[in-house]
Amino acid sequence: MSYTVPLHEGPIMCPYCNVEAKYVDSDIIYGRSFGFFYLCSNFPDCDARATARGEGRPTGTLAREELRELRKQCHAKFDPLWKESQMTRSESYGFLQKIMCLAVAEDAHIGQFDERRCRTFLMRIDCPTCRNYPGAMGPSHEGSRACRNHRVTGHGAIAAGGTDAHCSCAGCW
Repeated sequence: MSYTVPLHEGPIMCPYCNVEAKYVDSDIIYGRSFGFFYLCSNFPDCDARATARGEGRPTGTLAREELRELRKQCHAKFDPLWKESQMTRSESYGFLQKIMCLAVAEDAHIGQFDERRCRTFLMRIDCPTCRNYPGAMGPSHEGSRACRNHRVTGHGAIAAGGTDAHCSCAGCW
């Protein structure tokens, strides 16, 4: 299981504007430098950005504020899995791949998630049934439509696929 950010070939494009992003110093946004990142060429009309590793590789896709906030929420739930030694880092990324039903390990990066995938992860990670299913590869109570998550997370009707189910154990997988 690899947990490095996938390499990106070619220009970094803004998924909102479909224009090439610029590799700029963060002082353009924050007034002081915290390193470099990719910023949509249409800034300030579009504030999509992605942080970058030292060699200039983006850590994910460009994201506007709403998606950046969702990714922060995902990391707040995910990072303790390996930082607090419940699992190794590699095991936690394997768990992420399984709970999200991702066929390709390289897709198991929160920086690659869109809004829908972030919301799905937030539901699944908080659902005791989904989280504790051996192997985390689907519903442990197949056929059950009873939601076991709505009181836990309060996520309501933001289930995968736009259903009114509250978690993946309610039939969203």
